Amino acid sequence: MHLTGKAVVGMACIAAISQFGGFMAWYRGMALIGVPKASQLQVA
Repeated sequence: MHLTGKAVVGMACIAAISQFGGFMAWYRGMALIGVPKASQLQVA
């Protein structure tokens, strides 16, 4: 398989954007239900 620089940068951008979006959703959920309840979900 041959990876080009453009492909690697594209995959890095997609990974960074989706990770950022996940963090935004997680922290918004923590704000809505409260940190103690959300932390129990994280442990489970």
